[in-house]
Amino acid sequence: MQPKKIRWRVTLLPAIGALLAAAGAVLAICFDDIFQAILAQQLKLSPSSKSFPIWKAPTIPIFFDIYFFNWTNPINITDKNVKPHFVEMGPYRFRETKEKVNVTWNNENSTVSYRQMRKWYFDEEGSKGTLDDNITTLNAIAASAVYTSRYWNYIRQKGLSMGLTIFNQEISVTKTARELLFDGYDDPLLDLAKSLPQKETNAPPVDKFGWFYKRNGSTENDGYFNMATGYGNIKSFGVLKNWNNNTRTPFFSGSCAKVEGSAGEFYPPKLSKTQKISMFSADLCRTITFDYDEVVTVQGIPAYKYSGGSSILDNGTIHPENKCFCAGECQPSGTLNVSTCRYGSPAFISFPHFYLADPYYLDAIEGLSPDEDKHKFYIALEPTSGIPVDVAARFQLNFLVSPSNYVTLYNDVPHIFLPVLWFEQHVTVNAEIADGVKSLLKVPMMGNAVGLGLFALGIIIILWSPVRVNVKACRRLNRRKKDNPVPKIELEKSKPILNNMRAPKQHVNVLPSVEDQDEDEKDEEVAVVEPLNSVNNDLKKE
Repeated sequence: MQPKKIRWRVTLLPAIGALLAAAGAVLAICFDDIFQAILAQQLKLSPSSKSFPIWKAPTIPIFFDIYFFNWTNPINITDKNVKPHFVEMGPYRFRETKEKVNVTWNNENSTVSYRQMRKWYFDEEGSKGTLDDNITTLNAIAASAVYTSRYWNYIRQKGLSMGLTIFNQEISVTKTARELLFDGYDDPLLDLAKSLPQKETNAPPVDKFGWFYKRNGSTENDGYFNMATGYGNIKSFGVLKNWNNNTRTPFFSGSCAKVEGSAGEFYPPKLSKTQKISMFSADLCRTITFDYDEVVTVQGIPAYKYSGGSSILDNGTIHPENKCFCAGECQPSGTLNVSTCRYGSPAFISFPHFYLADPYYLDAIEGLSPDEDKHKFYIALEPTSGIPVDVAARFQLNFLVSPSNYVTLYNDVPHIFLPVLWFEQHVTVNAEIADGVKSLLKVPMMGNAVGLGLFALGIIIILWSPVRVNVKACRRLNRRKKDNPVPKIELEKSKPILNNMRAPKQHVNVLPSVEDQDEDEKDEEVAVVEPLNSVNNDLKKE
């Protein structure tokens, strides 16, 4: 019998199935890498990238809450039997906006340089109190002057003592919230400082004093940043390369002076639970590091929460590598000396209400009560993209007061850290951005599902073609057996008679020959029908 021509679909369909199965397997296995490559291209910062407008002028609401510590008994500061008592006031809420200005792209090293302009708008509805509230607090100007004079000779210190007396300076001042924050207030000591060489006084070049005086709308206070754009190495995306044109700060020594970590807006993608994250804080003039805490859900987005632990504000007591943060004078763990970063003022940073600090600080005062939920500093990042989805930056400003032998105002004061204020900068992604992030996270799942679906479809097509042929052939065979049954031949029991019997001359055609089938049936049943035709031929010979 001549070989039969196999129909085109008998070979084409399995080939198509094999291609689909191979493509599906590759897609399912490699889609995560493909997605990461696409994501990296989208995240890289450039004037035309999707991340640029979010970075340059974020539209996410940023709330800046300030809490003052109202000092209720400053008159008793020299009484060793009475602890300073404080009452928290606030929050005084401000809506904060940020904008990058003076942006310069450095393509030769894949970085961008810029300054930052921040503005604050008072939110009366979100505040508990008004900017006209009177607050009694430490006289920071006098405290800074006394702290700066601690290494002066006797004559200069006595001169300062006389000046404080002449200008009626006291250990505390009572001012309105607006004066203490952005408006500032006049003080004759500032006028005196301006008349002296700045190198000697180390006083800031201002005509008024306020904690945020002249910072609203300024582009100078935060400094000059240089950040990696992610081109060439996506792992460097958002990492600060230098600050004020330096890779080290002049305010600390050793490893503590390094400028490193995120600039604050972006973090490298594909985070793990075992790694730490770090960011540079211009307010603290240093890099701070966060440890992985837990998985949280923010607006339906799974995120890794990184929290600030005791290591951030330790000065070597617990973590020896942090001793270089002492800035010359080591204190019990829990406060960071930022005096060199703040014009020589005795400023020390802690977590609010001395959270995680040595009990030494709380034992010396009254009115503060640390609470982890209210006072922990944390950052929640979506691990795939590294996008911050919830941030609560919380720090407290404290002033060190120490006795002075030659400055009368400070003769009998204790060595004590007095809380001044604490602030919380809270940012949470809004619903619009959350929906975009959730859609982004669905892409890998969808890609894997498509890959598995193609693989399954390819296998089905590969198996379907021969199965279909055999099933159809068996059905036709059964149908023809029914239409043309093989006649039964009754055999006699006697063996001689059986031996004398001749084969019938007329042959019963059990099955029609292959030639009688239509062309479609020939090709699909060739493998099944040919053995059956052999049976017919044997019967003919008999």
